[in-house]
Amino acid sequence: MNVEQQVAEYYTRGMLEQKILEAMRSAGKNVEQLSTRDLEALDNFHVGARTAIEDLAASMELKAGMRLLDVGCGIGGPARYFAERGCQVTGLDLTEEFVRVATSLTRMLKLDEKAQFR
Repeated sequence: MNVEQQVAEYYTRGMLEQKILEAMRSAGKNVEQLSTRDLEALDNFHVGARTAIEDLAASMELKAGMRLLDVGCGIGGPARYFAERGCQVTGLDLTEEFVRVATSLTRMLKLDEKAQFR
């Protein structure tokens, strides 16, 4: 097994999407009408959470239509943040489960024309 496979295996937990949706229901959220704000506590797996993304965005002079690459995108929180602001985002991650969940959550939020995951 190569290093990439080891990393992906380490982060794969199984049933991640179902666990996220159950957490949303438990928090009183309607999973049929989620927003990126609803998911922010769960899908920003980095230091600084949403504040870090907002600070980064402020320093980037973003414009609608810009193309961004999110390497190590996890389940897609930052990619969706930038997609909401009109950017075209491609997220890359080694963990297939993260890519599947990112794709599904992004589709649920109707941002799938602005953000794709591989």
